[in-house]
Amino acid sequence: EGLKEKLKTIDPPQGLMLPPPNTYIPSSLELNRNVPPDCRVPQISKPCSPPILLSSAPWGRLFHKLDDRYALPISYASLLIRSPKSCHSSNGEFSLKRETLGQLYVSAFEHGMKSVFYEAGIAGMGYGVGSTRGGVSLKCHGYSDKLGEFCGDVLRRFANDDIKEEWFKVVQERKVRSLKSFYKERPDYYASFLEGLCLEPEKGSIDDMVEAMEGAKFEEVLQWKKEVLKDHKDRFIDLTYMGNVDSDEAKDLFDRVGHVLGTEGFGENGDGQVSCMAKETRLMDEGREYRIHVQSKNEDEENGAVTVLFQGKEQSFTGRNSNEGLRGTASLKLVGHMLREPLFNELRTKQTLGYIVSSNLESHFSATNNKVSKVDAVGITVVSKKADPSDIVDRIDKFLLDFTGILKSMPESEIENHKSSLYKKMLDPWKKLHHEASDAAGRIRRYAPEGLGDIPWDPAPTLAEEITKLTREDMLRSWETLVVGRERSRIVTCVHGKLFPYKGNIHGKVGLSASMFGAGGKKVLTSVGD
Repeated sequence: EGLKEKLKTIDPPQGLMLPPPNTYIPSSLELNRNVPPDCRVPQISKPCSPPILLSSAPWGRLFHKLDDRYALPISYASLLIRSPKSCHSSNGEFSLKRETLGQLYVSAFEHGMKSVFYEAGIAGMGYGVGSTRGGVSLKCHGYSDKLGEFCGDVLRRFANDDIKEEWFKVVQERKVRSLKSFYKERPDYYASFLEGLCLEPEKGSIDDMVEAMEGAKFEEVLQWKKEVLKDHKDRFIDLTYMGNVDSDEAKDLFDRVGHVLGTEGFGENGDGQVSCMAKETRLMDEGREYRIHVQSKNEDEENGAVTVLFQGKEQSFTGRNSNEGLRGTASLKLVGHMLREPLFNELRTKQTLGYIVSSNLESHFSATNNKVSKVDAVGITVVSKKADPSDIVDRIDKFLLDFTGILKSMPESEIENHKSSLYKKMLDPWKKLHHEASDAAGRIRRYAPEGLGDIPWDPAPTLAEEITKLTREDMLRSWETLVVGRERSRIVTCVHGKLFPYKGNIHGKVGLSASMFGAGGKKVLTSVGD
């Protein structure tokens, strides 16, 4: 106290002054008064409970959960402004141009706000703005005491203030440069992009993206924001607020959001069914196979890359009110769990093909009239400079056939060990609040347009229990149907490095379109539009 009094008597040097108070520094780090006594110590082994629908209005919904697991003075807010106009034209078709305008606007906003919210970052706050095919997302996290204020300030800036043209130009130049350097990245990135282009041909080639990015005008970006935020008829808001915040604080932020964005003119779509954010993935016809061969555009790249994707046909398990697809999805999860180590040991360790050998399970989503469909898929990736990509494909195919034999001969005790290991892994709850909150917000984003009573908050226990009931025949049936059977559907993508250049005839660009997904046969693409 004596030192503080002494400092008050000292005249500061001319021109030197203390900065203004940082208003985002929390005044309290206490747990919310409504947190139950038994939840005031960390309980991360406790099963996660979902957020509840706390408020519903014609213009939006509020989902809330008071933390009962982490005992930390932090919270997470996820705001989703659903709007088909973010990435779709007036006729409802996906528009690469509108997607590009959205990416430019949110990136320019974040670039321009670095100095504005610098103090918030020092105070432990953070945020991110994104433009997706279903709308605009704003995610904020930090100390609960100031998070509502911080989130409101970011939203107010985004909604009421336009970006500056100099911000736009900086971001545009940066994004164009990044796209043009794409071919300098690892070859498996290129292979994955081409694979994705088969499943989502409307998203455009790298050249298409560069053209859209270079052609974007500042005035068009400003108009994009106006159309997405101001057209209430085609807009709906979902706010998810989780952590050390009670229901009153959650409602207060919800009211702030409504005040900033406006709540008038709603009604026509006031049930959340404005747009579904499920990624639109094309489903291949049964028995269809595509082989894509391209030469790497990086002349110095020695490595080649192979990706092989097997796509299922039957509806997979989502965890909603129906158990449709439960046995098949559980079988593939178990087989995928068993596949990784033998695949790596054979192709990476024994055959020393390359420094990347991996497998993964994927979920492919599509949506019609806001009804979400989901199918399972298995992907394999190899990056190598030891063999021609075509030879690598043959080696992968041989291994997959051999793996069928492994499944047939594997001792029952080993199968039970895999079941037990996967069961425990799937029941392991989230360890961090932002992971739990992000998962909940993602499920609201994907499934809520269909109806609140059908959101699969936590399908893992049902899947885990089903895994314990699987038989060897179940696994073989799923494996043979998806991967090695005659009716399998797959995409094989080969990117050739300079050590094993592509020797086929490059006869011009071949576009990837919906017409490629016809019935029967195999199609070899010798070149793909850039």
